[in-house]
Amino acid sequence: MKTLFVTVGTTNFTDLLLAVCSLEFINAAISNGYNRWIIQHGSTYDACLKNIKEMVGKIELEYFAYKNDLSEYFLNANIIISHGGSGSILDAIRGPLLQTASSTHTPSLIVVPNRSLLDDHQMDLISELAKNDIVKIAEVG
Repeated sequence: MKTLFVTVGTTNFTDLLLAVCSLEFINAAISNGYNRWIIQHGSTYDACLKNIKEMVGKIELEYFAYKNDLSEYFLNANIIISHGGSGSILDAIRGPLLQTASSTHTPSLIVVPNRSLLDDHQMDLISELAKNDIVKIAEVG
């Protein structure tokens, strides 16, 4: 079972959730074996999750607004799609590093900058991490 974890952090990032909840994305993820979905949706919820809820039976779905600790989700995901906040990025990177030395599980990390935020500041960190092949950058909207 391959796990997809999506996190939007504490800000509103409707564009990211709309992209992940599009039928095109859902079908592509399912066809690539991602049948367990965990979505931290923040304050964005209703319309964004409608398509995914209709897939229950094809996928296992867990969703929530916020949790204090997301480390188990970062550790257990095969792929992480995250907003561009530094805290979430660092948690996603640290997660696999904190596992035992015998573990070979390293999730893929795709970071989506929220370009509506102050001075597009997320791109500074994301660009540097992408140059070093630590993250992949995706755009929405």
